[in-house]
Amino acid sequence: MTGNILTSQRLRLVPFTERHLTQRYVDWLNDRRLMRYSEQRHRHHSMESCLAYYQSFDKTPHQFWAIECPSCDPCHVGNMSVHRDLNNGLADVSILLGEKSLHGQGYGLEAWSLICDHLLNTVGVRKITAGTMACNLSMLRIMERSGMVQDGERMAHYLVDGKPTSILYRALFAPS
Repeated sequence: MTGNILTSQRLRLVPFTERHLTQRYVDWLNDRRLMRYSEQRHRHHSMESCLAYYQSFDKTPHQFWAIECPSCDPCHVGNMSVHRDLNNGLADVSILLGEKSLHGQGYGLEAWSLICDHLLNTVGVRKITAGTMACNLSMLRIMERSGMVQDGERMAHYLVDGKPTSILYRALFAPS
């Protein structure tokens, strides 16, 4: 994935490269509070594991994006991944806004909307999907505010703090 740069008012999404592989990025993934609602919370990450994940996108239809905030220092503030099913016109999207100082200020929604618009209106994806734990209220708000609709639920699927929680699926469809 080279060449594509998506821009919004405060952010840009750029193809993830090795320059984004920093200790700060690894620390995001090892932050138990930040990863509380992610299955990444069960793994210990290293530069090597992050490099392997980055390399897993090579020669696939999937995409790995860095979220950059040009007015921030450092400017790499998060990541997004897109897993494509070309045969069915699907894209499953995920986001990590690693910089906690940006939480609650609309940056997640801005990045989410930017990638969804690109997938639906430039790439030609017919359906975008995403899932999150029912207790992840921030992600549910992003999904709702971006126009996603209910697309399923797996009851009591994960354990968070020892308590069962459902995973909720949402979808966004291309205009017909």
